[in-house]
Amino acid sequence: MGNQRAKATSMIDNAKCSCGRPTAVMQRNTARGELRAVRRLWIAICLFLLILAIAGCSKPSEPVQLKGQGIYQGMADTHSVEITTEEGPTVFQVDEDVAKQLEAIPEGKDGVAVAYEFREQEIDADGKIIKQLWLTRIKALDH
Repeated sequence: MGNQRAKATSMIDNAKCSCGRPTAVMQRNTARGELRAVRRLWIAICLFLLILAIAGCSKPSEPVQLKGQGIYQGMADTHSVEITTEEGPTVFQVDEDVAKQLEAIPEGKDGVAVAYEFREQEIDADGKIIKQLWLTRIKALDH
């Protein structure tokens, strides 16, 4: 019985298609080709997802430091100052470091000429984007 089974298997393995190649070999090659195609597709999908993940993890660029000159009018409240610029009176937010720099600026009844550096920061206020100006450096100009 085992010999007949081996003969039948041998006959199937030795069967040939119209091109002359054994059908069992063609079937194995076709299955391998399909497996390779699936592997390539899987690798392509993984690489695509990796690229998306890397792009999403990139750090936002540093805020651009802008410069200007104007007339320092004084504190608008405990965390902001008013400087008259070419565009008119402008409010800038200040942090503790800038607040220390402000102590070195003398008081003037008509304001004090200053040079300053600042950055723009956008914040979301109830779905509305608001641009805040933050002083990063300020000093009195000698006139």
